[in-house]
Amino acid sequence: MNFIDKLYNEAEKNHIEEFQIKYLSREECGLSLFEGKLESADKSESQVIQFAVRKDGKIGKFVYEGALVSDVIPMIVKEAFENMLLINDEDDDFFYDGSGKYRDDIQAYSPIWDELKQLDKIEFLKDIEKSAYAKSSLVNKVIQVGYSELKTNLIIRNSLGLNVCKEKVSVSANIELSVKKGDEIKDAYEFVDFSLPEHFNPDYLADKVVRTAIEKLEGQNFKTGEYKVVLKNMAIKRLLAVLINLFSAQSVIDKVTKFGDKVGQKIASERVTIIENPFLCGGH
Repeated sequence: MNFIDKLYNEAEKNHIEEFQIKYLSREECGLSLFEGKLESADKSESQVIQFAVRKDGKIGKFVYEGALVSDVIPMIVKEAFENMLLINDEDDDFFYDGSGKYRDDIQAYSPIWDELKQLDKIEFLKDIEKSAYAKSSLVNKVIQVGYSELKTNLIIRNSLGLNVCKEKVSVSANIELSVKKGDEIKDAYEFVDFSLPEHFNPDYLADKVVRTAIEKLEGQNFKTGEYKVVLKNMAIKRLLAVLINLFSAQSVIDKVTKFGDKVGQKIASERVTIIENPFLCGGH
C-alpha cells in the first residue's frame, strides 16, 4: 500500500489527469506424492504492478514485476506515458470510476477452514492413494496425488476515485490414475476443493476418480449419424472452455471473434441456452 501511495503521488506530481494502478500478488504452495513418497514440495510468491495512463481516449500501460522499491516509480510512470503515445487505435478506452450498486449476497466458494487446519496433508494424500488402489483391481497406476493452496490479492486504484481490494483463497487436493483391462488403458483426473465435509474423507476422492476412469473402458465405435446422447456436466464445461473466448465481450471489443457483428442475434439452436452467472452459489 505504501508503494501504491507513492506511485499515485508521482502520477499527480507529473500532472497526469487520468491514471490507474493495478496490483496483483500470488502466494502458492503445493505438495505432490508418488508411490507413497513425497515427490515435491513447492512454494512461490509473485507480485505485479500495472500502471496505466489515459489521454484523448487512449490508454498506455506498463507492467512491472519485481521488488517494490521507490527508485523504480519514476520509470514506471514514464514508460506508461510513452506507451500511451504509441497507441493508434480509435477506440475510446476508459477507466471505471466505481459508481453503481453491487450485490453483496454472493455465496462464493469457501473451504472449511477449521477442518483444514487439522488436516495432515501428507498423510491425507497417502490415504487417497491407498484407497484408490483398494477400490478396484483394474487400477493400474496412481500417476500423481497432489495438494495445493493459492492466495491472490488484487488492488485497483485510479484517479477517478476507485479504490477496491479483493482477496481470494483456493485450496484443493487432486489425483490422477490409470486403469487397465486387457490391453486397454484409460486415465482420469479428479479433485476436491474442501468446501464440503465429505471432501476430507480420502475415500471420497479415490472413489470418484476410479469410477470416472473405469467408465471410460470398453468404449464402442459408432457409425457416423445422428444419435441422442447425454453429456456429463464436466464434458460441457470442457467444451465451453474451448469456446468461451468466442462469446466474451472483451473478444468483441478487441475484434478477435467472428461473432463480433452478431451481438443481439441468435447464433445457435433454440434448444441451446448458455447463461453466465457470477452469483451462482458455490460457483468458482
